[in-house]
Amino acid sequence: MSLFSATRMQGGTSRSIELDFIRGLAIIALMGFHFHSFPTVSVVISVIEYPLKSFGREGVNLFFTLSGFLVGRLLLKQYSQEGRIDATRFIVRRIFKIWPAYYALILFHLIVGRHPANTFLVQNLTHMQNYFGSSIAQTWSFAVEEHFYLFLPFLLIIFARFQTRANAILTVLGSICLAVLVARCIAVYNGQIEQTFFYTQYRIDSLLFGGCLPRSTG
Repeated sequence: MSLFSATRMQGGTSRSIELDFIRGLAIIALMGFHFHSFPTVSVVISVIEYPLKSFGREGVNLFFTLSGFLVGRLLLKQYSQEGRIDATRFIVRRIFKIWPAYYALILFHLIVGRHPANTFLVQNLTHMQNYFGSSIAQTWSFAVEEHFYLFLPFLLIIFARFQTRANAILTVLGSICLAVLVARCIAVYNGQIEQTFFYTQYRIDSLLFGGCLPRSTG
């Protein structure tokens, strides 16, 4: 059975058990990375801490890949079947699905006043917090995903205009992933560690890769 084929019905909707498992791994990895710990003499604690503290950030890549797989594939599937995409409908659906909760969070922080408004408001309202920084630090990954949701429809609109075949599109997307990886390696070599973690041009390959993954129905 394919990794993505087994599903269960919950509340009338189809839900992938395997994807929930991967989400769980990503959550554990990120929680482990952010845990505050104290030095101990326990070998068991050290063994548990090492992979979480050393590789816990990879949970973000898992989340990005899942997002690309679940959302980006909707556009690629529509293009493959119809030779076109309804970018407006896609973007509006993303807005109504994500923005209400997101802007409620921003409004909450603005009202509570825990962070000065000039440390997060403009950056978060414009989805540029991963470039300009934000005192609501955990929202940087949301900005990367929002950029992806604009980039992929724009790219597919260009492909549709030239009637590019689906296989050729996958080749182009794979080439972009490779180019992003090379750019990230060069940036790390030049000491731009923080930029490679937060900037969209160094992180979008995970989302694109997720969108290119096949989904078996058998």
